[in-house]
Amino acid sequence: MPREQALNAICPYYTMFPLEYPLAQLENLPKGSIVYDPFCGRGTTTFAARLLGHSSIGTDINPVAIAVAKAKMAHVTPKQIVDLASKILNSETLDPVPSGRFWELAYAPGTLEHILKLRAGLRLRHGSVADALRGIVLGCLHGPQPKTKDSNLSNQMQRTFAPKPDYAVRYWETRGMLPHEVDVIRIISERADRYYTENIPKVFSRVIHGDARNPPITGVSFDATVTSPPYFGMDTYVPDQWLRNWFLGGAEKPTYEKRDQLSRGTKDDFILELGKVWYAIAVRSNPGAKLSIRFGAIASRDSDPETLIRRSLQVSKAPWVIRSIKHAGGAKEGRRQAEQMGAVARKSSAIEELDFVCRLQ
Repeated sequence: MPREQALNAICPYYTMFPLEYPLAQLENLPKGSIVYDPFCGRGTTTFAARLLGHSSIGTDINPVAIAVAKAKMAHVTPKQIVDLASKILNSETLDPVPSGRFWELAYAPGTLEHILKLRAGLRLRHGSVADALRGIVLGCLHGPQPKTKDSNLSNQMQRTFAPKPDYAVRYWETRGMLPHEVDVIRIISERADRYYTENIPKVFSRVIHGDARNPPITGVSFDATVTSPPYFGMDTYVPDQWLRNWFLGGAEKPTYEKRDQLSRGTKDDFILELGKVWYAIAVRSNPGAKLSIRFGAIASRDSDPETLIRRSLQVSKAPWVIRSIKHAGGAKEGRRQAEQMGAVARKSSAIEELDFVCRLQ
């Protein structure tokens, strides 16, 4: 991986397309174009746009996604990040310690205290330095325990999603696994050097916590959109990231509210709601704009990705014309991480993906 692309890996996500996909879709776009991703997730499209010198806007309803995407657009130095972390950790302010066996086994007491200080200190801080530090902490908040040097803050966990508390406690207790103290500043410093040493172009970008069906975006027109909508029936994005969501100020245990998620309801509901997204993009795009969609299915739901996209474009009543449909293979990203706590590939695993390229008439 080229060093300037390292920042894309600041925080892994269970569902994510590779950086090569948006780079390929944007490679012939004129310099200075405006790129959009209505389901920006961890910000792979907006980061690809940055690498190519394009402006970008991303939206998502998941606060963890927003935090990670903002970290990839931050223009800062490693020293600025470490200085802010040290300032927060040297203060006496920290959030209350969560209760329960999970928290006793997930982090060593001193490490948890540092995490709670960072949680409190970053909550009201904004700007590039805070965005970068927040993304680094989210990326190392949980992960595997290496046999040599610590690189994560937690007891043994997956990188890409957080295990449910009861399962994690049983796993740790059965194996006699206890957390140990880690050098939080050293881990932050090493990650800051890894992700923010390269001089990546500074471009205009906005990452917005909002609904793709009615994005709060005015005053700009898109030249290209590259996105991957949530697969029909895959509605666990927030619960899967519950521990990172907690760090951002959320609950100290998983919640399963699905009120705003596009993938809820029947297939017809899903098609109608996705059509609203394609319409919202069309009215904010320049004539001839490109729409690139990567979309698949999950093993637990009987659905045809091609039919869902075709029908959603039709019900949108927007003048999108499909120019090509290609197979993109299976989305296996993240499955290997499940093995870190003995889990098999999850029922929600993606089994196939297709790439659609459309043009606005």
